[in-house]
Amino acid sequence: AILMAFYPGEQGGAALARLLLGQANPSGKLPFTVPKDASLLAPFDNTSPTVEYGYYHGYTLAEKNGWEPRYPFGHGLSYTTFAYSNLSLDAKEASAEGAVHASVGVTNTGSRAGEEIVQLYVGFPSSKVDRPVKLLRGFERVPLAPGETKRIAFTVPVKDLAYYDVGTKAWVVERMEYPVYVGPSSRQADLLVTSFKVPD
Repeated sequence: AILMAFYPGEQGGAALARLLLGQANPSGKLPFTVPKDASLLAPFDNTSPTVEYGYYHGYTLAEKNGWEPRYPFGHGLSYTTFAYSNLSLDAKEASAEGAVHASVGVTNTGSRAGEEIVQLYVGFPSSKVDRPVKLLRGFERVPLAPGETKRIAFTVPVKDLAYYDVGTKAWVVERMEYPVYVGPSSRQADLLVTSFKVPD
């Protein structure tokens, strides 16, 4: 196992000891994607006066190119396990000025109390412009006792799904079907999926 502590400060040693001894349950999630090979990382150049990077990076770049990461964006484990079920939307259509309301059941299937970071992504498979496969559009931390189930709700304004049209200099909400994914990380296999449509 890997315990990533980043820069925990002067009490970091005490916190790590509590985690390693099982007195506390880790619940963090990766804020970046870890590739399987360093060649998939952006080039590091500390001598050039300017460096140009592409539009995509992290999980959006990995998904665009079909790369399977070593650890996906949003990944993180704990001393217990969680199961997701019954992803649903309040409606199958939403106006460009409205919002999408999603909910999902999350159950602590292990023997220890823990906290899960529930993540919601929205995809753009029918977009007429070049867009990411999906983008994170909500997350919630939920504490759960062993065997406990909670229903987690999300509200996503449809305007948050817009892209910026350089030609018209305006934000555009595409009239199309949007898949909604919910799960413990950005990895496709980890996610439940449903969809809604923004009609013409």
